[in-house]
Amino acid sequence: SSGGLSGLGLVQTSVGGTTLDPTTTTTVPDDANEVAVEVQNQGDSEANSIGVVVTVDGTELSTTIESLGPGATDTAKVTINPLPQPGSEVTIDVLVEPVAGEADSSNNESSYTVVFGSP
Repeated sequence: SSGGLSGLGLVQTSVGGTTLDPTTTTTVPDDANEVAVEVQNQGDSEANSIGVVVTVDGTELSTTIESLGPGATDTAKVTINPLPQPGSEVTIDVLVEPVAGEADSSNNESSYTVVFGSP
């Protein structure tokens, strides 16, 4: 097909410097207030205005990566506010909004279970 491939991928997500794993519960410091989402442009053309939406316990936080060249990665960061209660288990959902013409958006989102600190 002409025009090449478009596509973004969610590489990894971390909270307060701790990398999250979608298959298990991750404990992070109770004062960890930054979610960092590593995004890769897996297509062969530049992607612009990439929306990254992070939902923490139902609170939606979003940011934008202005542009990302083919094969490049960048990290979008959002601040969690308010912070969950220490010891509480919360769900963090991450969505990298698909770009126009994206062939496979299944690798654009993930959900994580996170415990903030110890009770």
